[in-house]
Amino acid sequence: MSQAPTAGKSRRLAPTLMSCSLVIVLCLGAIAPVSAKDLNVLIRIAYEAFLADQGSSMCNLPRLSLPTEDRVVFADAKNYANWIKQQISMGLSDQEVQYVLMSAATRAHGELLQVVEVLKSNPPDIETAELYRWCTGTMKGIAEKAVVAYTDQPDVIQQMIKKAKE
Repeated sequence: MSQAPTAGKSRRLAPTLMSCSLVIVLCLGAIAPVSAKDLNVLIRIAYEAFLADQGSSMCNLPRLSLPTEDRVVFADAKNYANWIKQQISMGLSDQEVQYVLMSAATRAHGELLQVVEVLKSNPPDIETAELYRWCTGTMKGIAEKAVVAYTDQPDVIQQMIKKAKE
């Protein structure tokens, strides 16, 4: 009789152990590959691009009547993010690309989730007004910074990426 409770516990632990194994496998996929490359520099570069891209997506909602020049900046930020992804991906292994892009995207996503939480703490009408204010202020500034780097200094960015890959 004393074995019946133990047998039940091991059956309940089996799904827990399997989910722990899955977590370990997922975590191992997020471990930086071993190389002489400075992947942290690449993550920082990609992070800024992803922050501008993901934030721009938040601001391109139909319910926001943004000025055309703001929408253009947000579209350009998306183009910059795509360009950065291409630049970073060239010459890296699939594992390195996945690590860099996932790390940067996760960090940007986490920061924007904090913005969403603050916005959602307001009633809907105030939420929309605060989102508009955030988009035309903070987010537009982030997107413009990314676009200026993309349009005015692409060679500098390419050199930083190249050096980090050496």
